[in-house]
Amino acid sequence: MKAAFVLTFAALALPSSAALAGAPFPPNTLSCDGFIKRPDGNWATRPDMKPIDIGEAKGVTLSNVIIPRGLLVIRGVDVWELLNEKCG
Repeated sequence: MKAAFVLTFAALALPSSAALAGAPFPPNTLSCDGFIKRPDGNWATRPDMKPIDIGEAKGVTLSNVIIPRGLLVIRGVDVWELLNEKCG
């Protein structure tokens, strides 16, 4: 649990370079099956979500998380933006 908080805090400290530069997202294993889009436009993790890789960040696990725009940034990638691009 403590490690997940540290990962989230570190991720928040980094700006979304992909979004700022308009660059494509790095290779990732994000599966739309692990997330659901909520009526408010935010995303939520499903209970059976598998670990994901985003660029050099490997094996990221999320549990019981609601993801609004800009809240969860991993290695410069805003996960909300990635979800909208991939799973829209």
